[in-house]
Amino acid sequence: MTITFNRPDGLYLSTQATLRQLLEDEALRPFADGLLHAALVTTFNVQPSTFNAMTLTEALHDAGGPETYPLLTALLALDAEVHTQIGDERRVLPLPAFLSYRLSLPPDKVPLESVRLPPLNRGGRYTFAVSGDGAWLAVRLDLHERLRVTGHVRLALSSPARSPLRLRAVEDRLERQVMAGDLIEAAVAGGDEDLTAPLTTMERAALVDALQRGLR
Repeated sequence: MTITFNRPDGLYLSTQATLRQLLEDEALRPFADGLLHAALVTTFNVQPSTFNAMTLTEALHDAGGPETYPLLTALLALDAEVHTQIGDERRVLPLPAFLSYRLSLPPDKVPLESVRLPPLNRGGRYTFAVSGDGAWLAVRLDLHERLRVTGHVRLALSSPARSPLRLRAVEDRLERQVMAGDLIEAAVAGGDEDLTAPLTTMERAALVDALQRGLR
């Protein structure tokens, strides 16, 4: 079975592959500076007993606990798409939409074929981090080397008490801005207004640190 395959429109992951196979895949390891590989390592540390046998399909459909949250968090930051079959038609679902409706998309009726990770842009910066209180963070942004202007900012977060989600308000505050430390702190401080539960102090600190790493 082919675990990953490259096409002009991105890197595809087989949904039949186990998480162990994805972790060990040589094509996936360097993708996005190892962002997804780091998330898979963290996923293994969260739930080692089920990691080897769990397939990507099962991880995408698993709504029962946080064991798959690090992986889903990284996939959200990479703009992953789920390719599936609904009846006689092939459908492409952005990962946020799939996660919202997955309880009504049972795998026996809506089989998953692959996950597509779109091509990466030049100047991309990628970080996967764990906060002091156990939250998982994935940061992706493009940074113009000379002008230091950001683009394609993607921030995703989850924790044992918080399902994976994008931090869109923080993204909007950073998009197309000249990156600087004070801008990052201000964007994070005021960027959780759209969340049901505000970011914790440690989540904020970890997010600021992960973003600042992207400036180096």
